[in-house]
Amino acid sequence: MLTTKREMKMGTHHKGLTALFAALALVGSCGLFSASALAAAPSVLAAGAEFVTPEQGSMEISIGRDGLAPIKATAGKSFIMRTGNVSLKRISVSDPTVVDYTLLSPTELYMLPKRYGSTNITLWTRDGKTAVIDLNVEVDTDELQGKLEELLPDEKDIRVTTAAKSIVLTGSVSSPMAASQAAEIAEAYVRYINRDIVLPIVAGGGEVGPGTKVSIGSTNLRQARQVAGVSVINMLRISEPMQVLLEVKVAEVSKGLLNKLGTSLTGATLTGGEWSAGLLTALTAGVGNTLTITGPNNTKLTIDAEDKDTIFRVLAEPNIMAVSGQEGNFLAGGRIFLPVSRVNDVGGTTVSFEEKEFGVRLKFLPTVLANGRVNLKVEPEVSEVKETGNPFSTVDDVTSVLPSLTVRKASTTVQLNDGQSFAIAGLIKSNVEETIRRIPLLGEIPILGALFSSKEFKDDQTELMFVVTPRLVKPLPPNYRLPTDNFKAPNRAEFFLEGRMESATPPAAPAPAPAPAPAPAKANPDNLRMN
Repeated sequence: MLTTKREMKMGTHHKGLTALFAALALVGSCGLFSASALAAAPSVLAAGAEFVTPEQGSMEISIGRDGLAPIKATAGKSFIMRTGNVSLKRISVSDPTVVDYTLLSPTELYMLPKRYGSTNITLWTRDGKTAVIDLNVEVDTDELQGKLEELLPDEKDIRVTTAAKSIVLTGSVSSPMAASQAAEIAEAYVRYINRDIVLPIVAGGGEVGPGTKVSIGSTNLRQARQVAGVSVINMLRISEPMQVLLEVKVAEVSKGLLNKLGTSLTGATLTGGEWSAGLLTALTAGVGNTLTITGPNNTKLTIDAEDKDTIFRVLAEPNIMAVSGQEGNFLAGGRIFLPVSRVNDVGGTTVSFEEKEFGVRLKFLPTVLANGRVNLKVEPEVSEVKETGNPFSTVDDVTSVLPSLTVRKASTTVQLNDGQSFAIAGLIKSNVEETIRRIPLLGEIPILGALFSSKEFKDDQTELMFVVTPRLVKPLPPNYRLPTDNFKAPNRAEFFLEGRMESATPPAAPAPAPAPAPAPAKANPDNLRMN
């Protein structure tokens, strides 16, 4: 028994509250809760009756009636529960960590919800009656609702509710940025609520003593609080989702300069006789770069000479559209399969094929900000297959050369207005290679040394640039005319007799577009009910 007859007259307190707090509660019941304030709030809880919120100061219950409705309270906000003319004899709370109480008088009970959760309160009266009341302590959503209205004044349709141990954001916002900001504010509020969560930790075989030390990292503690504490469920929808069309221009120019000049002499002995030379057409035709002069006894004088200029131009313009806040993807190219050797479970070698993609790739994530600005995270990539690569040996010791991939890519985040362009990456590469091969001593003789040496000069220059342009777009209207709508193929008479490539008869008008389906009726929130 927690109270006696004398204690009920004087007022008792539950363990966990000091006598000073009980005295303050008594003073509060006389001064802070005035008669006019308490008279405005009382309500009798019958079967199926709704609860009068504790913020009104007090409530009244009728012990002895079946089916008392559960009490919904807010963590950190106290209230007084009255029993009318029925005097309480004993009180029991199933989970004291959820709510604390103080018996102010035999008919008044001071309740202080401490944290969110559910518990029940059992009341015994002096005349032998018993009442069990369920108490659900929820998170204070009014504070978060007010903070969202203060920080996001233009968003009028954000509503904050609770479901189990979660804060639920519902309603509509004007942009994905507003939805993200509302979710971040709610996450900060949740972190503040969960700061006092203490998790039970048992170490050392279940025994706790003076020598027991428990260490937990900040990351693990933060993750545990996210599991055990209040969480945020973001159900905000975008009222008018914006669509972004991204135009990307990939411009690459590659120039090459190759100059080669050299001679080589082969044969056992040099003797007199007739010498013959091939035609020079092979050099200019591009099928060879050598001129061979053949003499007696299979003696050959080879002149290696080449002067070649190359230019290579690549221009790709991939266009892709995505909804604001959603990632878009584009690939124009192909796929190759490269063999990869791996060690299996029995210690042998297994060759499998790994898929690689090449071509022009584009990944971007647009977010439409206020005033039509677009925050753009873009990752363009240009890759091509090269025939030269690394040698590869198969299981049967067959050696082959694997192709390699030349990849040029960039990744960045920019902010642009509608229609503005920005060069997000530029690459200028210049490779110069000079090679001289000659016979020692003979190749160093002035003038004549050119006959015993070979020189090669190679210069490669490449310039690559990515230019991006975001555009805010809207769906096309019905019956949108295409460029091919005005074309009509000619008949045989028009084609053979008149030589027409297009018929002189105008094409028939397109059929009218069907009327759009009516939008589904919006549900009345007043008719929604959560069980």
